[in-house]
This record gives sequence, structure tokens and C-alpha cells, in this order.
Amino acid sequence: MEASGPDHVIAAERRGRFQVRAERLVAQDRLCEKAAALTREALGRKEATMRRTMMLIVLVVAMLDGAFAFAAPTSAQGGRCRAFGQNIAGLAKSLGRDFGQTASSAAPLNDTVETEQTALCN
Repeated sequence: MEASGPDHVIAAERRGRFQVRAERLVAQDRLCEKAAALTREALGRKEATMRRTMMLIVLVVAMLDGAFAFAAPTSAQGGRCRAFGQNIAGLAKSLGRDFGQTASSAAPLNDTVETEQTALCN
């Protein structure tokens, strides 16, 4: 038996409203999926940026650490090496021009000076 009259109209309106609600829910679900995908993409970009920043910081710290590691032995031995340099400078001032000629002609003196420099500065 087919419904006719006002009941039939009311049932058709209810079906129409139900269908509109269902379509809205599907549309909202699609929007939520798109929003979730965009959020995941944005978080991925943020993580990649943070990862690059952290790698850059680690690289800079490693480079500075290496620079300080190579500079440390010089500064640690600076007192003795500085004293050696001042001693040579004092000899050069007191002997004047003769200092260079004496140092270049005296091989045993060069060996002694080189040994002393190696012991004090390295």
C-alpha cells in the first residue's frame, strides 16, 4: 500500500532532510581528512626544519670544539714557548746583525736551538 496525502509528503521531506544531513556529514568528513593531511604535512615540514637547525648547531659546535682543541696546546705551552721566543729575541737584539750570520754559520748551534724549541714549544 502506497502512502498518499500529508503522511507521504512528511516522509518525503524527512528523507530529503536525512539525505542533506548525510551529504553534509560526508563533506565535513572530507574536510577533516584534508585538514588532517595538511596538518601532517605542516608538522613534517616543521620537523625537517628543526632537524636541519639541530644539525647546523651540532656542526658549528663540533667545528668550534675542533678549533679550540687545536688552539689549546699552544696556549697551554705558551709560557715556556714565549720564554724561548723572548730569549731568542733578546739574543738577536744584543748581537744585532751578527746574530743572523752566527746562527746560520753554526750548525751545532742550530741543532741546539731547534732541540730546545721543540722541547719547549711542542
